[in-house]
Amino acid sequence: MKRMAVWLGVTALAVAAGCFPVLLDVDAKGRALVPRHEGVFAVDLKTGQGQLVMRSSAAASPAWARWSPDGKAAMVVSVSSDADNKFLLDVATLGDGKSRRVAELETAALALWSPDGKAVSVAEAGMGGAGLKVVDVASGEKKTVVSPSASSHQWTADGKVVAFQPNENVGGDKATDGRLVVADPAGGDAKTIAEARATSMTVLSLSPDGKYVLLVEKRDDKEQLTRFAVADGARQTLMAEGVKGAFWSPDGKRIAILRKIGDDNEKGVDLVVTDAEGKQSKDLAVDVMENTGEMMGSLPVYPTWADNDTILFFRKVAVYGTSGKAMHLFSVKADGGDARDLQLTVDTAVAGALKEK
Repeated sequence: MKRMAVWLGVTALAVAAGCFPVLLDVDAKGRALVPRHEGVFAVDLKTGQGQLVMRSSAAASPAWARWSPDGKAAMVVSVSSDADNKFLLDVATLGDGKSRRVAELETAALALWSPDGKAVSVAEAGMGGAGLKVVDVASGEKKTVVSPSASSHQWTADGKVVAFQPNENVGGDKATDGRLVVADPAGGDAKTIAEARATSMTVLSLSPDGKYVLLVEKRDDKEQLTRFAVADGARQTLMAEGVKGAFWSPDGKRIAILRKIGDDNEKGVDLVVTDAEGKQSKDLAVDVMENTGEMMGSLPVYPTWADNDTILFFRKVAVYGTSGKAMHLFSVKADGGDARDLQLTVDTAVAGALKEK
C-alpha cells in the first residue's frame, strides 16, 4: 500500500518561528517515525520494536521526520541550537545508520518528499514572506516553486505540487482570497485549480488518486471543509463549520476530520470520520489535541492514518496528580470502539532502541 505524504497548515507565528507541527508519519509496514529530544525513532506500533534512525546532538534537535518513498531512508529536519537557529535538512539511511546533510534552510515549517525521492519540498519563510521551494536531494540546490504560499501543500503522483496561493501575504487567522494551484518544479506558470478563501493556517489534503483536494476554507468567520475537483475546479462543501483539519485515508475511501463546535477553549476537538463524500459521519474520540497549548508559539497537532482502518491522535493525560498532563499517543479504529493509549509502547520502544546503541 503506497503511503501519501501529508500537507498541513502552520500558524503564521509558527512559520515566523520556523516550527513544525506535531504530525507522525507511518509507512506501509506500520512503522511510525517519531522525532523526540533523544533523536528520531522508527517504532513498530504492532510489535513494539524500536530502531534509532538518527540521534540528536547538543548542536541540533529533530523537529520533523518523513519516510522516503522506498522506505529505506528518512528525511529529518533539525533545529540548530546556536544563535542563528538554522534548519538542517538531513537524509538518514536505516541500513547503515548514517546520515547526510542535504541543505541548510531558512525559517522552515514543513518538508515533504517528492514521489521519486529525488527532491524535497520545503515551506520556507524569509524576508519576502512564505513560499514553497524544492530542494534537490543530491545537490542541495533550491528552487522557488510557489510564492507566496501557505505552508500546506502536497505532491501529485506525477511530481507536481498542489498548494494554496493567497493573493497577499497575511498572517494569523485572517482569511484572504487566493487560489488552489498545481505547480511543476520543472518550470512554467502554476495552473489554477479553483479560486478559494483561506488563512495561512489552512490544511490541504490531496486524495490518493489525485482527483480531489480537501481544503479548510474560512468564509463568514466559519471554518468549512471544501472538496475541489482537480480536473475542473468543481467545489462541494462537505462540512459547514468548526473544521480544524481533514485528511484522506490511504485508500481514499474515508476522511478523518478534526471538528470543534463552540468556544470552550479548555476542551480539545472531536475526531470524526466520514466517507469520501463527507457523509455517514461517525464520532471516534473527544478531547483530541489540536495544538500544543503554549501561551505563545503554540503549534498545531494533527492525527495520522496508520492504515486504512486506524487513526492515530494525541490527547493530554494526567501523569502527576490531576493537573500535571503530558501528550499521549492514542489509536482508534475508523469503525468506532474505544481509543487505545500507545504511549507506553512508544516509550518502551525508544528505551530499547537507545539501549541497543
